[in-house]
Amino acid sequence: MHLLESYSRRQLDPAESRALQESPFRHPIPRKLYWTPSLIVTNNPEIQAGIQCENMPQEPQETAGPILVIEDNWHDLVLMTHVLDDLDLKGRVIAVHDGAAALERIIDVENGRIQKPTGIIVDLGLPDIPGEQVIAEIRRQTSLQDTPVVIFSDAPLDKCEALVEKYGLQGCRQKPADFAEFQKCFAELLLRWINDGGEKSKSVESVA
Repeated sequence: MHLLESYSRRQLDPAESRALQESPFRHPIPRKLYWTPSLIVTNNPEIQAGIQCENMPQEPQETAGPILVIEDNWHDLVLMTHVLDDLDLKGRVIAVHDGAAALERIIDVENGRIQKPTGIIVDLGLPDIPGEQVIAEIRRQTSLQDTPVVIFSDAPLDKCEALVEKYGLQGCRQKPADFAEFQKCFAELLLRWINDGGEKSKSVESVA
């Protein structure tokens, strides 16, 4: 049985649910509806069809897919949200917080239910499924075989480089310990794909 067919989803506790709604990331939480002042996100087509959107905005439609971030560390996610604010990239990045949620997202992309990501940033130290297994599943999917994937992790550099070579990834970056350097490094990863798409955006220097 493949990993995609065998995982079990972890339920969010109330504190996590509140944090998801308050974050500038777009959070793909299937079968539940979360909304912020700027977007609505649900992967369930029955819910989507039944939503009365008179007073609630639709999720923006974009020609380029979002950037998918697979990251479980809430401290690191807080630093990442500051980068999104500084670069005016709210709504352009989707974050999933464990391997199970990442695999569910992968299934939805492969089945054509959601938009293919422009690029994927993966942390190796996920709490439920090793990051390498998630990367392997990404590369197994026909729709994602050519999608750029980079590792952003505090794992040893030699391990990250070995995975880059093994799975044909587009690179790896170690997470800096310094807050400012962490945010600058994350901004560089985001802008690699945003700018390649020909969009106007702020520079890395604008990150506080």
